[in-house]
Order: sequence, then structure tokens, then C-alpha cells
Amino acid sequence: MIKAVSVSFTLFLFIFIVGLESVMACKCKSSNSPCAVFNGADAVFIGIAKEIVKSANPYGINIKLSVDESFKGTNLKEEIVSSEGVCDATFHVGKTYLVYAKRDKANNQLNVRLCSRTTLLEYAAQELEFIRLLAAGKPVSSIYGKVEQRTNKENPP
Repeated sequence: MIKAVSVSFTLFLFIFIVGLESVMACKCKSSNSPCAVFNGADAVFIGIAKEIVKSANPYGINIKLSVDESFKGTNLKEEIVSSEGVCDATFHVGKTYLVYAKRDKANNQLNVRLCSRTTLLEYAAQELEFIRLLAAGKPVSSIYGKVEQRTNKENPP
């Protein structure tokens, strides 16, 4: 009897832990294409993480970044961005990032989140090329062609 209870408890614990991992998974609800995120961001820039400080939120940090190149929303040499959740972007001092941030209207603080596309610069080469075109106001894509509707009677396949 004790062995059966022990096996049942172990099995329950295993299922609970495996299930907990999927419950805690972080996912984006909306489109996070480079174009959509760029248009929705208040600030987009390349920055080097200079200092990381814990915030009042148990999972939060404030990151001081030296701004190397700005595409939108900042012309300062340094910016401080906050990251308040376990699923938000991860930062390391000395690393260079492509940062997409939203400005909190209450305190004017820039924030980065999971779906912001903030990433290490080394992983953003194609995205960076696209963003430079967007920031310069150059067309980044075009669609040409002719749309027709045909019936099977007129032109069979």
C-alpha cells in the first residue's frame, strides 16, 4: 500500500512539474514582425549594456545602455530601460543590443518586453538592414502584378 502511494505521488509530482513548465511558458500574443514592432515602439536603438541594477520588482532590472545608433525615439548618449518580467529580454554588461522599447506614459521610463524583439546585435544583421531602411524612410518592399478573377469556363487550368 505504501509503495503504491509512493509511486502515485511520484507520478503526480512528475506530471505536475512537466505541466508547470508549459504553464509558465512565455509567448507573444500579437505579431512581432520587425516592421510591426518598429512601428509600435517608442524608441529603437543600438546600445551597449553598461550597468544592470535590480528594480523593486523581484524579477525586474534597470539597464543603463550607451546608445551607439538611434533609429527612433531617442537622441541621448545613454538610455535606461527597464525589464520587469521573467520572460523579458535578457541583458549582460558589455554586450551590444538592438533595443525596441515602449515608453511608460506614467513615468516616461523606457521598457523592453518579451515580444519587443530586443536581442543581441550579433543576431540581428538582417533585421538591422531592414530597420535602417525604415528609419531612412526608404521603401522596403513593393508588390507588383495584376489581379484577375477567372472562372473555370473561361480558362480551364
